[in-house]
Amino acid sequence: MIAKLCMVLIFIGVAVGVGIYCRRSTASVDGFVLGGRSVGPWMSAFAFGTSYFSAVVFVGYAGQFGWKYGIAAFWAGITNAILGSLLAWWVLGPRTREMTHRLGATTMPEFFGLRYDSKALRVAAAAIIFVFLIPYTASVYNGLSRLFGMAFGLPYEWCVIGMAVVTCIYVVVGGYMATVMNDFLQGIVMLVGIIAVIVAVLFNNGGFMPAITELSQMSSDLAPDMAGPFVSMFGPDPLNLLGVCILTSLGTWGLPQMVQKFYAIKSGPAVKQGAIISTLFAFVVAGGKDLRAFGDDTEAKDTHNVFYPGYVSDAENAALMKHCKLFLHPAVFEGFGIPPLEALALGAPIALANATCLPELYGDTARYFDPYDYDTDLDKLAAQPVAAPDEVLQKYSWDKTANFWLHEIEKYAKQ
Repeated sequence: MIAKLCMVLIFIGVAVGVGIYCRRSTASVDGFVLGGRSVGPWMSAFAFGTSYFSAVVFVGYAGQFGWKYGIAAFWAGITNAILGSLLAWWVLGPRTREMTHRLGATTMPEFFGLRYDSKALRVAAAAIIFVFLIPYTASVYNGLSRLFGMAFGLPYEWCVIGMAVVTCIYVVVGGYMATVMNDFLQGIVMLVGIIAVIVAVLFNNGGFMPAITELSQMSSDLAPDMAGPFVSMFGPDPLNLLGVCILTSLGTWGLPQMVQKFYAIKSGPAVKQGAIISTLFAFVVAGGKDLRAFGDDTEAKDTHNVFYPGYVSDAENAALMKHCKLFLHPAVFEGFGIPPLEALALGAPIALANATCLPELYGDTARYFDPYDYDTDLDKLAAQPVAAPDEVLQKYSWDKTANFWLHEIEKYAKQ
């Protein structure tokens, strides 16, 4: 725990230190907002890459697409690198830099206002950015805060507040240049981390070919009759995969924080260099993340008493719950907790983390344990007496939920 706290303090210290170091570049408005338009290709490329991927690479994105599409998820990485990065730099980079320099624009609303000589367009652009960047920023803070909470065992609320305070300090003190420099350092960490993930995943699966062989034996609910869906070229659901590729590759073209990187780059040749660097960065980060299709939590795979079944169908999942000795649910962040309810309905004894809403929902029908205590005696835990699950199952049944919503819909329909 002490080591983890030291890592958090080092992270905060570096971020704030960079802000103080970059304070000299904030003497003017142009310096504060765009770093004096003198940012080099490496800084710009890494800032573009870290803004592009940020939390989504490690929270939700990689795991979801890796498990859903298998090897075919690499197409998302390839299109992210070519369409989302290389093409964006080639198409938007040179002209955006040239026109914003010529007009003296420092923000996207200011650019629209000057380019089309329209105050209304400037106000509309500012309003759109203000409204839609709030949920975007909130999702990024949510993802990073949950990642920090799970990795370092810190309360979620502390992580959100801490992230906001640290970001505010280094941005206010060091301006855009502090943001770019911190992005560069974080980009290096991301590269090292994703390479470590690739090596660890392949190592824990016996190499590339054994991992492919194991993956080929898994079935998919999306295409139950398809042989080897997770090793096919386009995966079990090619149309949805195509949508993912387009959305994640072209959606970034309109994000102000992405396009702004072209405002601040120092020269035309630097744009060409940045295009190559950013594309290589995207290939490593966006492509490497999808190796998680071979498995996750490589650190846990060192345990001798844990069996990793890989993908299981709904029927297999029900059978495992029905015949298990004890159903464990060590969630530290939970909105409701449906899996324990499914286990109870199938007659399985359940043991839940003594955290969030779980004790309130399941009451005396479950055993509870500290999710951060790795020395819990599971035999003693399983032997603890609990109440019958009938009351919980009746309270949260599908029929009761369906009837409730049917009543609500009919009530508002009559109005």
